[in-house]
Amino acid sequence: MENSSADSIRSDRSAVKRLSDRGHYDRDLVDRILDAQVMCHIAFVHEGRPHVIPTLFGRDGDRVLFHGSALSRMLHAATEGPEICFCVSILDAMVLARSAFHHSANYRSVILYGKPILIEGDAAKNDALRIISDHVLPGRWEECRPPSAGELKATTVLALEIKEGAAKVRAHGAKDDPADKTLDFWAGLLPVNLQMGNPIPANDLREDIPLPESIENFRNPLSFQRRRTLTSLEPFDGSGLVVAVPIMEQFPTEDRDGLQGHLSNGEPTESQA
Repeated sequence: MENSSADSIRSDRSAVKRLSDRGHYDRDLVDRILDAQVMCHIAFVHEGRPHVIPTLFGRDGDRVLFHGSALSRMLHAATEGPEICFCVSILDAMVLARSAFHHSANYRSVILYGKPILIEGDAAKNDALRIISDHVLPGRWEECRPPSAGELKATTVLALEIKEGAAKVRAHGAKDDPADKTLDFWAGLLPVNLQMGNPIPANDLREDIPLPESIENFRNPLSFQRRRTLTSLEPFDGSGLVVAVPIMEQFPTEDRDGLQGHLSNGEPTESQA
């Protein structure tokens, strides 16, 4: 593997080949996408067969952390078998064109390659689990009982360095053929937003126990949207210029001109479809 620069995770293997303008390799964008998601998918080989398993994760600086049972085949294969592939993805909008062929989706994704290492020692393992917990729900770790010695022994925690991979982003409107633009079919974007519901207490929860601060803070729509939709990349015109914009500002009004976070004012190029 050869990275093109110190802050790039690009390699020959991870470089986006098709629609290469959607590929991005700078750590700032990669970290933002990782921080906006809590669920990953891990691809691994076990007993000669490929598998993909979803799991929660957390980012700790230059590495991502994930955990599971000490008997987990995924975690055993990740440390003892070939390299793994780690993936997160966020769906931002359905892209609806006038033709079925040009339908697409706006999304942000990150794929990482590498060999994870085992987190050893109760103190290091406990700290890694805290990082995962606070990544999923900030502040929750302080509101519950920490793991016991037996629970730590039954848990495996792995760390994968963020050093080889790619981010891939689509963030613009539909591409329609010129001849289709006169057709009487609706075209545009259908935004997709993740929303927290009302908390459901456990059946055996005492009535005098209040809702914890972590949940109150996380349910705040503004706080939650900032956490989940930090930035996207948007070509504002047909020149290929790409700049970062907050996704929260993608849909400030129903006016088409206000959708600059998702729609380019110019026509998308063929590679942007």
